[in-house]
Amino acid sequence: MPQSAIDQQLAEPADQNAITVDCVAEMVEDLFTTMLAMDFDATPQEACKINESDLLASVRIDGDRSASVFIYTSPELASCIAASMFGQELEELEQSDVLDALGEVVNVIGGNVKGILNQECSLSLPCVGNSEGICPEGDLCVAFAHEGQSITVIVQDRS
Repeated sequence: MPQSAIDQQLAEPADQNAITVDCVAEMVEDLFTTMLAMDFDATPQEACKINESDLLASVRIDGDRSASVFIYTSPELASCIAASMFGQELEELEQSDVLDALGEVVNVIGGNVKGILNQECSLSLPCVGNSEGICPEGDLCVAFAHEGQSITVIVQDRS
């Protein structure tokens, strides 16, 4: 897995359909600030680190250009996301709420990636569960931190 998000992207710099670190950072920041109404600093971290306890959500983009989007996050941050998304207190949440919220997060990010690709393609339903420390090789890996908790976005070009 790449250790740094610096200078990584999924296409040549001149390609208007490029998925870059800056694009992913903007997607994540928009998601947190607009959809979740959470303060978020979308400054990419130097290293992408997946923990065994992290939750995983993924979607596939299939068509002229194919990709997969994976989001790994700590259970604590996933719970904060769910609480914000559903307007509940942390102690009121069910595990299914946390998984549903994380599925929606990857669906939004995957939809944004699909839009940047700007080609005929479809987005799969999200898959959500425990990561068990398993991490795919990705063409683009961008990690962020929020209040001491991590969220990592991996975009894998499958074309």
